[in-house]
Amino acid sequence: MNSTTESSIVTGQKPRLSEAKQELLARRLRAANLPTELRPNIPARKQSRAPLSFAQERLWFLDQLQPRSPLYSIPLAFRINGALDRVALEDSLKRIIERHEILRTRFFAENGVPVQVVDKSVRFKLNVVAISGASADKESELLKLITAEARKPFVLSEDSMLRSTLFQLGKDSYALLINMHHIASDGWSCGVFLRELTEFYNTISEGREIHLPNPPIQYGDYAIWERERLDNGKLKEELAYWRKRLENMPALLELPADNPRPGAQTYHGDRVTLDLRRELLEKLNELARTEGVTLYQLLLTAWNVLLHRYTQREDVVVGTPAAGRSEVETEGVIGFFVKTLVVRADFSGEPTFREALQRVKQVMLDADTHQDAPFEKLVEELRPVRSPAFAPLVQVMFAYQNAAALELKLRGLAVSYGAPLCRVDRSENFHCGPDHVQLGSGGCAVSCCLSKFGSVQTCCVHRRSGDPPDLASSSQEQK
Repeated sequence: MNSTTESSIVTGQKPRLSEAKQELLARRLRAANLPTELRPNIPARKQSRAPLSFAQERLWFLDQLQPRSPLYSIPLAFRINGALDRVALEDSLKRIIERHEILRTRFFAENGVPVQVVDKSVRFKLNVVAISGASADKESELLKLITAEARKPFVLSEDSMLRSTLFQLGKDSYALLINMHHIASDGWSCGVFLRELTEFYNTISEGREIHLPNPPIQYGDYAIWERERLDNGKLKEELAYWRKRLENMPALLELPADNPRPGAQTYHGDRVTLDLRRELLEKLNELARTEGVTLYQLLLTAWNVLLHRYTQREDVVVGTPAAGRSEVETEGVIGFFVKTLVVRADFSGEPTFREALQRVKQVMLDADTHQDAPFEKLVEELRPVRSPAFAPLVQVMFAYQNAAALELKLRGLAVSYGAPLCRVDRSENFHCGPDHVQLGSGGCAVSCCLSKFGSVQTCCVHRRSGDPPDLASSSQEQK
C-alpha cells in the first residue's frame, strides 16, 4: 500500500486511481477474500455448446490455415521409477478429463462460425508401449518414440484435447507423456493438471475416498462470459487505450542477423539455457527493492535495454504473457486463459537504466490494467503490417516464470520432469527460484531472426563468464 492510498483511508478521500485501476484492484481483492458460499461472478451454463474464446478463435483459425500441425501442442514428459499402479494412473486421468470439460471438447464450424462442443462421455484410454532390448537401445528407442508421439498432431474436430502414453522400459521403469493442445490448456493449466493427477493417484492407490471439489465453472462458461462482458462496451474502452498506446509503433523489431530473414516462418529452432549465479540474483533483488520495482519488471527492463542496444531503436516492442485469470473462479480451471500483453518501451532522450526501469514499470502497470482487450482484437483493430515472415505486433516474447516448477508427486514413486519436447518457444524465459535465475532462450525466434543459433547465444549471454556486474551500486548517471 502506498502513501497516497494510506492517506486516502485516513482522510476519507477517494483514492486517486483511474476507473480501470480501481476495477483491477477490486477484482484482485475479491479474488483474495471471496467467501466460498458466494455465487461465482462467471455464471455456469447448462448447454454443452459454446462459442470460442477470443484466444481459442485465433488458434482455431491458425489450425485451419495449417491443419495437423504440432506447433501448439503442450507435451509434458516424466520419468517414473517404482511400482507404478497403472489402473490408478488411468483412472486418475479419466477423472481429470471428466472434471474439466475442455479436455473432452471438439471444435468445428457451424455456418462458418467456430464452436466448441463438449462430449458427454469420456473417450480416453491410456496407451501403453513396452520397449525391449539393451539399456542403451531402450533409451534411444524411447527418445524416438516419445518425440514422435509428442509431434503427433491433434485433429480439433475429432480428438479429445488430452492424450497420454506410458512407455515401459523395465519392471519398475517408465516414461509418461502427457500431451494437451494449447486451445484447451496453458502453462497455469499444466500446474492445475499435475496437482489433480497427484491428488487422484495418491488417493486411489491408497484406497481412500476422494474429496476433491468440482471446479466452480467450466472453460465454456468463461468463453461465454468473456464475450458478453466485452460486448457490453468494455472492449471499446480497452481498444481505445491500446489504439493510443500503440499508435505509430514499428511493424518489426529487426534483430541483427547472420543471414537475411526467410520469406516465411519455419518454427525450427533450439533452446539455450543459462543459470545466473546466486550472487547476481541477490544483487538483482537488492536493486529491485531499492527502486521500488519487482524482479520481473527489472528483468524485463534489462531485456529491453539489450534489445535497444542491439537494434539501435528507441522504440522497442515486446510481448509478455499474463495469466488472464483475474476472476477467482478461474484459478482451478484447465483452459486457454493466458493473454499476450504488448509492452512498448521508450528509450528516447538517452535514459539511464534507472529511468528506463521506471518507464517500464509504468508501462507494465498500465498494460496490466488494460489486459482485458484480447490480443486477437488488437491485431484486428490496429491492422499492423502482415507478412508470413514475422508475427504481427510482437516478434519477441519475454516470459517470467515465478511459479513452482512443474512437479508430479506420486506415492512410492521417484518422478522426474523432463523439458517439454517439441514445444516451439518464441520467447526469452526467466525461471526464478529461491536462489537462482535460469535464462532460457527460445529457438523459434532464433530461426526467424538469426539463422545461426550460436550468434544469438553469443549476443544475448556474452557476459556468461566473469563476475556479475555491480548493478546495485550503479550510479544515477550510468547509461
